[in-house]
Amino acid sequence: MGLLTPLLGVCRAGANGILLGLAGFRDALCLHRCVIFFVHDPRILAKTANCFVLNGFIFLGSVLLLDYGLRPVVHLLLTAVLGADSAARCAAALVGLYNLLWLFPAYLVSFLVNCIWYNEIAELVVAAAQRRALQQRAARQGVALVPGDTGPVVKVHRPDAVAFISQEVYRAALFAIFFAQVLLAGAVPRVGPALNFLGLSWLYALYCFDYKWSLHGVQLQQRLAYFERHWAFFLGFGAATVLPMAFVSFYVGAALVGVLFPLWIMMACDSNPKLAYQRVLGGAAAAGGGLPPLPVFRSACWITNRLLGSVNLVPRLMRHLPARMRPRPQPAVSETSSMTSFMSR
Repeated sequence: MGLLTPLLGVCRAGANGILLGLAGFRDALCLHRCVIFFVHDPRILAKTANCFVLNGFIFLGSVLLLDYGLRPVVHLLLTAVLGADSAARCAAALVGLYNLLWLFPAYLVSFLVNCIWYNEIAELVVAAAQRRALQQRAARQGVALVPGDTGPVVKVHRPDAVAFISQEVYRAALFAIFFAQVLLAGAVPRVGPALNFLGLSWLYALYCFDYKWSLHGVQLQQRLAYFERHWAFFLGFGAATVLPMAFVSFYVGAALVGVLFPLWIMMACDSNPKLAYQRVLGGAAAAGGGLPPLPVFRSACWITNRLLGSVNLVPRLMRHLPARMRPRPQPAVSETSSMTSFMSR
């Protein structure tokens, strides 16, 4: 009986982890909920359509044109003129030139443009979610809102220049280091592909939810702590975002993610990991029980702290900023409302 109790606890925790992962997976695939955001703000639909045209029509079309049009036609023509052996070498050289001169530059351009569009979409989605919440609250209270009352209500946290730059540099370094760890884990014999899939799932889930948390002014360390407390849900959510890349080539996967990522940003803004934990774990979630936190990013944070601490990044940034942009003493500002809203999500 003494050994049976811990075994039952492990089995129960494993079952809860699977259910929470499935809840996150389901949330990522409920793409029909995007229609609500499209209706609330047509600009979201327009910018999402721009992402589809850039990634799905131009970039993915270029990849498919190479794979199913140019490559077989060029190989057929060169084989008729030069013979099989010479045709294979020439075709490989031409395909390499196509990748170098068109596909790789197109990937870089689409990546940079996507970063800008994703941030704009996230701001519009968060604002639409806040307007919808305001309308629902007014409907419950029986209050009629005039059109002006449902205007943009998103409150974007804007720290001083040094704090913003240093946090963004730390965030970029952390993501890069964690991605490097995922690639190294993928090289481990036998279990490498599974470890790579797990790491990418968590990383892409953090990408999706980080837009919302950043716009609500939540500090990076608080975001990571929240993520690690709800790691099972985020694993399932991220797995749904990684699957389109798992069975296709790099460029095709990048194009598919570019098309779908705006939808996943909307799903992240509309998802509530804490509520999913409460549904699955019941009273154990409210009492702090259930699944323990998983230190997904602890090693990456340790490396990032050592790396950036050794180069004294913030003092160097301050020396290069003009005096008007340097931080000044500020009165204490309460972040209670921001953190209360965050913790409820």
